[in-house]
Amino acid sequence: MKGVKLSKKAQALRRKILLEDEIRLISQRLKEVMGQPFIDLTEQYGLNLEDNLRFQTVTVRLWEAREDRGMSLKDAAAALKVLQYRLRDIEDGRLKNILRDVVVAYVGFLKLKRWFGRWKGANPAVIWRIDIPAISRFLFILRSKLK
Repeated sequence: MKGVKLSKKAQALRRKILLEDEIRLISQRLKEVMGQPFIDLTEQYGLNLEDNLRFQTVTVRLWEAREDRGMSLKDAAAALKVLQYRLRDIEDGRLKNILRDVVVAYVGFLKLKRWFGRWKGANPAVIWRIDIPAISRFLFILRSKLK
């Protein structure tokens, strides 16, 4: 929630690398509150709610680090020699559009490698589901539904 003033506790929670149980609980509660239409939409668009919850921490940390350096998205994209929309996709958490190499480069550019290493340790499968060609993503989703 860019531009919204949050309490220090809320800010810290947005940056927290969530535990597996926390992710499952939040996901379950969201589905309960939002109902079947929400569940149907996430499935229709092939969205993995839990992956999006996990990656939210990354989006917040990258956005804050860039803002703390007084850089615009345009400045960061120019420095990394990537298209601006690639960084916007990362900061907005659009997992289907994110390129893994751009995430890694952006993390390094913002000097968050150590933190990102901890995040990857807590979320090892998520980074590998990013930037998967469409057919592989379809097979991955199909396999997970068959289990």
